[in-house]
Amino acid sequence: MRIPLMSQVEMNTYLTELRAGRNFEPKVDFMGAEIATLDYHIDNFLNGLLESIDLAGGKLAEPGKEKVFGDFEQRALEVCVQFFDGLPDECKFEPGFWTYLSWRCADVIAWRYPVNEKKGWVDNFFARYSASDFINAFIPRLVVQGLITRGDSARSFRGQDFWRSHVLRVKTGFSKEVSNGFANIAKNESVNTEDARIIAKKVRAIRSNVIFEALDKPQAEILVGELRK
Repeated sequence: MRIPLMSQVEMNTYLTELRAGRNFEPKVDFMGAEIATLDYHIDNFLNGLLESIDLAGGKLAEPGKEKVFGDFEQRALEVCVQFFDGLPDECKFEPGFWTYLSWRCADVIAWRYPVNEKKGWVDNFFARYSASDFINAFIPRLVVQGLITRGDSARSFRGQDFWRSHVLRVKTGFSKEVSNGFANIAKNESVNTEDARIIAKKVRAIRSNVIFEALDKPQAEILVGELRK
């Protein structure tokens, strides 16, 4: 297997060039002989994201609106799941690959989080390698959300900021059933920032005594119900 890698230094250089409106070609290290297949897989993924933007009524050349962003993210989840399922394990667990993938999807990320309009824009390109940086990055976060909500009604849930701050960051994302419970709450009712913060505090407290990953669907529903009281 030949895996494209991209270092933090290369990503930081790329982001500097992108902000300045210049192109950047990273020096990529490879191993093996199957890069053509992987490259084709990445191209299909990118085309799937672009098609999702189009179907949502958006265009890369135009600023998006929240409804368009929500529709795009909902449509892109299936694209992300199919992409992840087709990846070699060597890529799934290689941070440098996800950094490289963000570079390949730069136009989509810059459309979703415009360069000059969003504080923390750099974070969406996964410029570093810690677990928190991984779920802050847009493409990995979208893939994780797709995996959590695979085949569930919660897939129609919208709100990347809620996922990033109040599902993944407090590590409910490691439990599919608990994360789905939160997704269904946010889909069916309005959860304001203060409510979300209260829930997040309760989650952190309960995790010290409860293994979320061991809960089945009924148990997770009971837990989420208790957190909403």
